[in-house]
Amino acid sequence: MTALESIQADKEKAPLIAKQFANDLLLEGTEKLGSIASEAKKL
Repeated sequence: MTALESIQADKEKAPLIAKQFANDLLLEGTEKLGSIASEAKKL
């Protein structure tokens, strides 16, 4: 189930679901940036 589907299914928890989604997205982005930085150091 996607974040949007979860929000539509449980509107009372929508702010919490959105916050968790954003947090996960930021974590994933940070991990990717870390990988890119590691590869750039090898150049």
